Amino acid sequence: MIGSELKTLREGRGMDQRAFADHLNGRLGRSYDKARISRWESGAERIPSQVAKFVTAELEPKVPHPKRSIILAIANQKGGVGKTSSAVNLAYLLAIAGLKVILVDSDPQASATAHLGIDQAEAHAAGTTLYPALRQEKSITEVVVPVCDGQFDLVPSTIALANVDIELASDPINGGPLALRECLAPLRETYDAILIDCGPTLSMLTVNALNAADQLLVPVQTETLAGLGVSMLLDTANKLRRRSNPNLRILGLLPTLYTSRNAAEKMTLDELHALFGGVVRIFDPIPRTTKFTQSARAQMPLLKAAPNAPGAGVYHEIARTVINHVTAEDADVAS
Repeated sequence: MIGSELKTLREGRGMDQRAFADHLNGRLGRSYDKARISRWESGAERIPSQVAKFVTAELEPKVPHPKRSIILAIANQKGGVGKTSSAVNLAYLLAIAGLKVILVDSDPQASATAHLGIDQAEAHAAGTTLYPALRQEKSITEVVVPVCDGQFDLVPSTIALANVDIELASDPINGGPLALRECLAPLRETYDAILIDCGPTLSMLTVNALNAADQLLVPVQTETLAGLGVSMLLDTANKLRRRSNPNLRILGLLPTLYTSRNAAEKMTLDELHALFGGVVRIFDPIPRTTKFTQSARAQMPLLKAAPNAPGAGVYHEIARTVINHVTAEDADVAS
């Protein structure tokens, strides 16, 4: 456990540092003070293992017992719109909320894999990527690796997935548009939330992800002509709902890389609301910040290192929406 996580959990229970110290002292028989709590949270002093275990067991927020699993595809056929950052940070938030989470990196660029500190070349050599599972050479459960200090799991990607579109199309029996749905099916028995980070094209593999998914989140950069790409993706989702995946629902659009002082970006955001606001939910925009790039270089979710980073509240809102789905008594209400 790191200091920022401790601070988030403490604040989530409405305790200031003095009250938190008193709580620990009463439960653990210690004599901690406010200054000690401050040093833990700032990273100046290591958090004792006894405290970390206690906080994890008692203070970490827990969701009601999940009633169902969810597969959430995070997709946009354009690159550089914040898909991977959104996938990684949502996986982290869902995990610390108490869900058992796995992130499936289906992007041949392996951005999520690298973001979480896994070397894709080593994973490919070890056979622990999505590629052999899609080819039915291994079960999906055999290619799972723990990440983020064990807080959630990952199915890594590899550049070899760049060839998978041809393989899926050329083998309609073992491949085709439903191969990923069948591949991921065993994960529903173990995980509450299965997130798929899709590649930046509307490829056969992305279509597979949409056919496997219960919900679709569309990150969209607030730039000129953004609405055109969104319209194409939503049209594809609607066709797949009619033809092959009637369970697919749109979780919402997530505007990203937004600068509120930029008139062109504000105009694009207004256009997104005008075009799609009556059709799908549009979350508040994620501000443009270099912190997401910095966290990728540090190989950890930004919200793990900086819980109050720009956009944190929006990601928490999306996470709550997902949690409501998996804990609702009525699946129709949840979707």
